[in-house]
Amino acid sequence: MKYFIRTPVVVRMLRRDIIWRIGKTPGNIYLTFDDGPDETVTPLVLDILNERDAKATFFCLGRNAARHPELVDRIRLEGHTLGNHSFDHLDGRRIDARTFLSNVMRAHEIIRSPLFRPPYGWISSRQIRLLGTSFHIIGWTVLPGDFDSRVSRELCLKRLYRHTRGGDIVVLHDREAYKEKLLFLLPLFLDHFITQGYRFMALERDTSGEIPKFAMDIKQP
Repeated sequence: MKYFIRTPVVVRMLRRDIIWRIGKTPGNIYLTFDDGPDETVTPLVLDILNERDAKATFFCLGRNAARHPELVDRIRLEGHTLGNHSFDHLDGRRIDARTFLSNVMRAHEIIRSPLFRPPYGWISSRQIRLLGTSFHIIGWTVLPGDFDSRVSRELCLKRLYRHTRGGDIVVLHDREAYKEKLLFLLPLFLDHFITQGYRFMALERDTSGEIPKFAMDIKQP
């Protein structure tokens, strides 16, 4: 399993149709969580965030959002942002573009967010065109590997400390499988940067100037 801990500048330059970081806000860090909501992990994550007045963006799977509407409501009510991560976490490299679009729109019926993060971080130019003007495609700057069984919780935290900078979009996962690692590193990561004067913000609150020209907001209910 190979992945970049910090997305190289050349990748960000080549894929300008994806938002990789919010460079105009160097005092902010944009923490995101993929694959939830999870009935065990997500409430604990929300508690940790709220204790520190930190905001985040939750890229939810449609199937999980449908199972846990109370968590979807809590995320919104506590000032965080929802994002679409497809309905079934389908790999866009392995299915046709129309099936991919249908799966994203199925999730949109539940999540109602203009923010979309493709599963596995991969999306083709054709898939983006089919999504049209409806979504902002969100990538990331820092991927510390909380999902990687080869990476200890200490190494994952060290990667976060070393690679995170102001304006970055950081990815973690609120899934039961990664619970022990996440609950260890999350409060330490937040406290480390908060004490340095950084703020943790939800993505939709400050994306002016970072949205590709094709993108257009869909109003959330």
